[in-house]
Amino acid sequence: MSVAQPGGIAPATPSRHALAQLATGGFLLLAGALFAAPFLLNSRAQENDVFLTNLFLAPLIALLGGVLYLIALRGFGLSIAWLVALLVINVAALTGWLWLPQFTSQGISLVSMMLAADAVLLFSVGALLAGARRLAGPWALGLLLAIVAAAALAAIDYFFGGQYLAAGETSSSLPPYLNTIALIATVVLAVLTYLLGWLWGRPR
Repeated sequence: MSVAQPGGIAPATPSRHALAQLATGGFLLLAGALFAAPFLLNSRAQENDVFLTNLFLAPLIALLGGVLYLIALRGFGLSIAWLVALLVINVAALTGWLWLPQFTSQGISLVSMMLAADAVLLFSVGALLAGARRLAGPWALGLLLAIVAAAALAAIDYFFGGQYLAAGETSSSLPPYLNTIALIATVVLAVLTYLLGWLWGRPR
């Protein structure tokens, strides 16, 4: 079953809005995975209350990104059936923290892995769709914008994210946690990513 909508002729180049939305959604997917990464990088993060913001906001950021990304893929020719199926999978995966029996260390790690797996799944679907519809160029541009913005966010989070100092520590042994600076940077970079996608995209 093809992920593309019926018809043998490739659609016109996606609109500026679709490309901008694709880049922004991809960035937010990566941002969600970034903010969930501390739980995989250090098991002590799962036991520290300062990381509760990461636990609750990372899936929500990724969920918003996934929805934007999938709606954008509709502009690339994704069929309605696949759009609905992937939306259901995306929502189920990224709200797993609501229906997990308890926040065990294994459960928190599972949430982190689901965020990463969801991003890989959606990017893979996008690549297959772009190849089938001969739209690899616009899709690659959107992905490049998303990756560059995510790299910038990772740098900001590393240098300016929250640092927890345990007793006797002069430098934190834990990864940075999501603080106000990182959250504001996420919003600003999402807006910039959309604007760049809009400017670089071609109108229909």
